[in-house]
Amino acid sequence: LHWPQLYSFLITGMLISQGTLVGVLTLKQAPSPAAMALVLMGLSALFHSWIRKSYPSVSEFLPVEVCVALDAQRRRSPSAPLLDRSIYKQPAMTQKAPLGPEL
Repeated sequence: LHWPQLYSFLITGMLISQGTLVGVLTLKQAPSPAAMALVLMGLSALFHSWIRKSYPSVSEFLPVEVCVALDAQRRRSPSAPLLDRSIYKQPAMTQKAPLGPEL
């Protein structure tokens, strides 16, 4: 379990529990605490949307370890030079020698 999944589970559980609290307080006919819990639920939802916008999903990119392993596998492959010739390379990437991975 990695951090983005854990965050998603935590925020979902927190919003469900806050919604349950609002429902219980409404059934108990406690309007002030129910309103405050509803405000808290709204603030939690706003915080969640801010986090999702500020930190894009990690799943869009490969982790460094996977990239290094993939590069090493391609380097050992006999067809690697053929693959490299057919792949588009940005001009800025061909200016200097490539950097090695730092693990």
